[in-house]
Amino acid sequence: DQLMELKDPEAVGPLVKVLGGQDADVRILLARALGAIPGDPASKALVDMVLREPEDHVRASILEPLRRREGNLVPSRLTRALKSPDVRVINRAAWALGNLDAFASVPRLLDVLITVEQRVELVPSGGPAYSGPPGALMAFNGSSAAYLTGPVVGPKGPQPQLMTFTSQNVEVLAALNRLTGQDFGYDVDAWRAWVSRSFNPKPVPDRKAPQP
Repeated sequence: DQLMELKDPEAVGPLVKVLGGQDADVRILLARALGAIPGDPASKALVDMVLREPEDHVRASILEPLRRREGNLVPSRLTRALKSPDVRVINRAAWALGNLDAFASVPRLLDVLITVEQRVELVPSGGPAYSGPPGALMAFNGSSAAYLTGPVVGPKGPQPQLMTFTSQNVEVLAALNRLTGQDFGYDVDAWRAWVSRSFNPKPVPDRKAPQP
C-alpha cells in the first residue's frame, strides 16, 4: 500500500535498484508501483522492465501499466529496441508492441522478422571445410528459432570460427499477425508487398470532439 502511494518521479531510480533484482512477485509489485507514478522516468523504467524480463507472467503484469501511459514515449522506445543485437530483446519488444496495438510499428517489425547474427563458435577444424545442411536448426528458445547458414568444418580439434545464424523471430510474426490480421509466415517479400498495397497504420479513426 505504501509503494502504491508513491507519486514522485524521483522514486523511480531507487525502486528499480532495490526491487528490480528480486523474485517474480516483487517484480510484479514493482511494475504496479511504477505504473502509479506519472512522468517519463516511470514510463522508461517500465519499458526497460519488459525488455529484460525473462518470465512470461511477469511481462504480462507489466503490460497493463504500459497501456495506461500517455504519449508516444512507450511505443517509440519499444520500436527502437527492435534494433537490439539480442534476439530476446527484439522478441520482447515485438510482443509488447503487438499487445499495445502499436500499428505504426509494422514496417519496423518487418525489418526484424528474420534476423542474421554472426558470432564466434568453437568448431572442429583441421580438415577441409564443407557446408552443412542449409537451414539446419541449431536452437529454439520459445521466441526465436536459430538456423545455421554458415559453414561447418572438418573433424579435428575445436578452433574459433565466425559463423552465421539466421533467426526466425516468433514473437515478431505474432505481433504482425495481430496488428495486420494477415499471415504470410516468414515470407518477408510477401509481407512487404501487402504493406505497400494495403497497410493502414491508423485503422481506428481518431475520435472527434462533438460539434456544438
